[in-house]
Amino acid sequence: MLSGFLIYVINMVVFIVVFIILASVIVTYWSNKRLLNKIKSYKFHLLEDEKRNFDILVIGDNYNVELVNKNVYKNCLKYRSLYSSYLILRERFSLLREDGEGVVFIVARKNNVTGISPIDYINFHQITCKRLNCTPNRFRRKFPIASYVIWYLKQIFSMKKPNKMTWEELAMRINSFCNERNIIVEIIEL
Repeated sequence: MLSGFLIYVINMVVFIVVFIILASVIVTYWSNKRLLNKIKSYKFHLLEDEKRNFDILVIGDNYNVELVNKNVYKNCLKYRSLYSSYLILRERFSLLREDGEGVVFIVARKNNVTGISPIDYINFHQITCKRLNCTPNRFRRKFPIASYVIWYLKQIFSMKKPNKMTWEELAMRINSFCNERNIIVEIIEL
């Protein structure tokens, strides 16, 4: 028979474990809700939004552009890759002014060229997701932080071939895309 003190200790350990699990679920839910609200503010709905004719587009990693009397559209996420920024540019370039005066800042880290995170898939149009062969499901849309952790673990433990595209090739692609559309682009390395 167990002594009263041992039963007390076991009950306290169970209480602490349950409390930690409950606290982590609440924190994860709050973080997901906050992240989804941030993503929804970046999401552009073609037929619903009237926001157009931006002077500056900032796409990619976090970067602070503060210009007086300029209309700035930011779609920034920490550690976003250059390829992901390129895909977002292809979908959002129509938000710039049509007179050729608009400027695009693409911000990325030199060592982060080709990765696409699950949080980026939420930003992409459905056609882009199908082309990349990774349509986000309901779980990814509802719980982006949990899907990000799963994706990160898959990246660590998988033996996938890395994409062979280099920084210079992708920068040339971005420049040619912008030159064809008469857009001024500046790629900023962090």
